[in-house]
Amino acid sequence: MKTFNKKESGFTLIELLVVIAIIGLLSSIVLVSLEGARNEAKNSAKNQLVLQYTKALELYRSDNTSYPIVSEGIFYCLGESDGSNACQVNISGNSSLILDLDEYISGVPNDKTPIPTGSSGLNFDGISYTCPSGSNCSEYQIKWYLLGPTEKCIDDSSTIQNYGGNTVCTYSN
Repeated sequence: MKTFNKKESGFTLIELLVVIAIIGLLSSIVLVSLEGARNEAKNSAKNQLVLQYTKALELYRSDNTSYPIVSEGIFYCLGESDGSNACQVNISGNSSLILDLDEYISGVPNDKTPIPTGSSGLNFDGISYTCPSGSNCSEYQIKWYLLGPTEKCIDDSSTIQNYGGNTVCTYSN
């Protein structure tokens, strides 16, 4: 008498677990690369926004013989932000500065990507502007942060890399 082994079709538990582990590994690799691409896009957008501001400031100076005057040595947030109009703790908005540049820049730019600035726990959210000379603003300085420790700022800007895990960019004319 012959006996037939009846083999059931289907996957074993081990096979299913191996497939699930492989899918999990591949999805984590994809998510990490997507996060890097998002950060690069945000950094590129912020650098382009800084270039727009530098052009707007030059147009303002050509019409007014100086750059927008703000309190000496105090950084102010460029563009509109959230309700507090703040880029960072102790960096507030200046509505007259925003109005001064409004006609030289299309729309009101907004970049509120929270970027941690080190162990202090502060977040830097935007692009800030100062006029170091105070009452006669013949030069200015723009400061912004990029996500990542070794990012590239715009040309002619100074860079502090790996400041709290991010990059600090400063542009002075």
